[in-house]
Amino acid sequence: MVGAARNLAGRSRWLIGAGWMAGISIVLVEMQVGMDYVQARVMEQAKMISGWLPMIGTLLCNFMGSVLPQSAGAPSIGRLLVLSAIPVGLAALGWILKNRGAD
Repeated sequence: MVGAARNLAGRSRWLIGAGWMAGISIVLVEMQVGMDYVQARVMEQAKMISGWLPMIGTLLCNFMGSVLPQSAGAPSIGRLLVLSAIPVGLAALGWILKNRGAD
């Protein structure tokens, strides 16, 4: 009787362990498929960003044209340069790091 109970407990542990391993394997496969999907979508969106550049340039010119005549002082222009240099600097840094990573 005791031997049969031990045998059943051993079999249950083995089935539980096999179930955990199967579950973990399925999760890892699903994560890989999900990451492949996300990477493909990011690549697709990156191709579309080049189409947005003329619109972004036009909006930036309109913004600069409306702000510069109103603020003729040097401190205002300095603040505007700092605020516009931060995104441009971050974009340049990202581009440099991307190119360095590709090598």
